[in-house]
Amino acid sequence: QFNAKTENEVDMFFDELGTQVENANKNRVAAQGQFNADQANAQSRFVSQLQDSREKFNQNMQLQINQNNAQWRRNINTANTSLQNEVNRINSQNLLQMNQNQLNNIWQRYRDEASWMMQSSENAKARAHQVAMFAQESSFDQTMYNTKTKDIALAELGRGVIKGIFNLF
Repeated sequence: QFNAKTENEVDMFFDELGTQVENANKNRVAAQGQFNADQANAQSRFVSQLQDSREKFNQNMQLQINQNNAQWRRNINTANTSLQNEVNRINSQNLLQMNQNQLNNIWQRYRDEASWMMQSSENAKARAHQVAMFAQESSFDQTMYNTKTKDIALAELGRGVIKGIFNLF
């Protein structure tokens, strides 16, 4: 209920009401501006954190990234050069006047020779390792023999001394 007695009171009421509405609208506009600024700041923080996380991930996983990139490049190069490799194979067959069986025999010989060289090298390393193990074992056995002989001699000497002492009394 509104109990205004004069037109002046009614005008004052509406002026006050207008001021309150204007203040409320300004407060709402300011709140909206603050909200928009907060959202923009939150979005900027999120983007910064995302970029930071991506950089940290890339730094931590750099070895895997490099390995995957190298494998990818190898696969691409293999795909890109497969036709050229086949052309080179056919050209070498024609140049050497060989059929496929003769070429396969050459490749088999190369594989056999490489395998023989690898096995010879591995066998030589295994023999050297075995000789080193025998030498070490021989040295250990000799040390143990010397220690055991010394221990037996000292034990016999001690036994003789004790026997001599107790036989005197």
